[in-house]
Amino acid sequence: AGGDSTRMGEEKQSLKISQQGMVEMVAEAMQAAGCQPLLIATRDGQPWGSWDARREVLFIADDEGWVGPQAGLVSGLNAAIELGCEWVQLAPCDVPLLNPDLLLELQSKASPELGAVVPEGPNGLEPLLALVQPKMMLDALYQVRKAEKRSIFAVLESMVMKAISHLEIGGRGIGDSCFLNVNSPEDLQMARKLSNR
Repeated sequence: AGGDSTRMGEEKQSLKISQQGMVEMVAEAMQAAGCQPLLIATRDGQPWGSWDARREVLFIADDEGWVGPQAGLVSGLNAAIELGCEWVQLAPCDVPLLNPDLLLELQSKASPELGAVVPEGPNGLEPLLALVQPKMMLDALYQVRKAEKRSIFAVLESMVMKAISHLEIGGRGIGDSCFLNVNSPEDLQMARKLSNR
């Protein structure tokens, strides 16, 4: 949750879908799928005033020297390793219609030889919704950095991963709205409309 939110024009943690905050919706979906604790990477690592300690949420600062989502991934993966997490479910803060069933489906495909289980949405692979082994992904991030690449797709390409097809996900009753990424006021209006169905 450490991005600049330039396309939206305001901090995403303050945005609401219906009566609920967008980031809170993502957190609830993750918790419903058994993800604990939640690690939220922000630019400064400071807790947001509206988040109380009972949520089992740890705020961590983006790792300096990294850019884009990689800054939050590096700090989050390091924190997860310190906590002894074998698997980490990634999720951007701006997918408010995230379906816990998607996360449970990814968990059902996890196996020790895989570094990542990655869902395919309507627009292709969704690397920031991958279920990953933190040590393997951290190693891949450093390899990609050494090669002077910035793409999260390049990170996944250097890992042993399993992609879960869009057809398979849809066949489980998980709709495309689950992948809606709210980056603009238009996206926000769409999310609000879909959440009222």
